[in-house]
Amino acid sequence: RKSGALLCGRGGEAFAMAEPLVAPELVTPPLGLVALLGRPELHPALREHLRSQLRPPLESVGVGDLAEATSVLTRRKRNGPSAAPPPAPVNPLIPPVAPVGIGPAQIPAQGATEGSGSSNPSDGTDAPRRGLLRADWTRKHRERRPAVALAFLPHEEVEGDPNAWVSLTRRIDALRDAAAGAGCALALVVVGDDAPERLPEDRVAALTRQARIDRSALVSMPQPPTPDAMRAVGALCANLAKAYYVGECARHAAKTLPGRIEAAEPGFKAGIFSEFHGDWGGAWRMYKTAYDGLVAAHVA
Repeated sequence: RKSGALLCGRGGEAFAMAEPLVAPELVTPPLGLVALLGRPELHPALREHLRSQLRPPLESVGVGDLAEATSVLTRRKRNGPSAAPPPAPVNPLIPPVAPVGIGPAQIPAQGATEGSGSSNPSDGTDAPRRGLLRADWTRKHRERRPAVALAFLPHEEVEGDPNAWVSLTRRIDALRDAAAGAGCALALVVVGDDAPERLPEDRVAALTRQARIDRSALVSMPQPPTPDAMRAVGALCANLAKAYYVGECARHAAKTLPGRIEAAEPGFKAGIFSEFHGDWGGAWRMYKTAYDGLVAAHVA
């Protein structure tokens, strides 16, 4: 706030008036998100561990019942291979220019595409997007797009009778599908009073095969949790979250076209995903790529 007062003059009145216009998620570093599924009594201690013991810290959302996993694992909507590429973002710095012979009334709105129809949301059509990022894009990834789905499984069912195992496999199938639909990594934690530090090899093989996960994404946690078990779960979340955000950053970085307006949107997104996993140098480079694209388009 001192810097705002210095920039805005006496008392920083202008800064104080403008400050509410800036969304909080745009002025604080983004933290990765983990979805905690099942065993709600474990959530407070694990949430505190993820926040205080990891660098960078992780935030979490949770549901107490595995059957409610889809309430926090929202299915993603991505263009398939055959889908048409999205239109190039509109440069907010350059107003539309009317071609010769076309009057101002015939100039399409920025962001509108041929055949897009009305931009009035009340008529049931999608309004054209203006700018580079949707207003809630950053908040969505901070609060509603987990990088990791961490599911707690009861030990008595993991090593129980065949009927218990059949019921458990159905829930694992549902968790696997929910995580795949949300585009996040799935990890399993076997929890119970008698849960061993190392699960029997046959149970490890069966669980990882059913969930289609790597062996490193399966851990055991006795009750009450030991410090070593808590650290193992925290390290698992950190590793999977970093892999997720590194992958998302690379996916968007591959779409950038340096020196062109098309670099702006994927460049900004790649920069934000770099911040999610603490790569500040990479974030700066991607933001510069996005900025250079805007400047080049404005100069041109």
